[in-house]
Amino acid sequence: GRLKGKQKFVRHIWRIGIAMFLATASFFLGQSQVIPEEIRTMAVLVTPVMLVVALTIYWAVRVQFWGLKART
Repeated sequence: GRLKGKQKFVRHIWRIGIAMFLATASFFLGQSQVIPEEIRTMAVLVTPVMLVVALTIYWAVRVQFWGLKART
């Protein structure tokens, strides 16, 4: 059957998160030569990629188990 409500939103979060992960990994890890050499360290290159992974997991878990609160 079709997904509704919360399940549909969680699937959307995963899809957007995977797309953002691929984009950030491709840029920061695959095209690192565009980053100035002075700041081209592994910590600087990996941080944005891991941030995307962490935020995707955070929001997927938050929406799945606690839902979103309605704004008033």
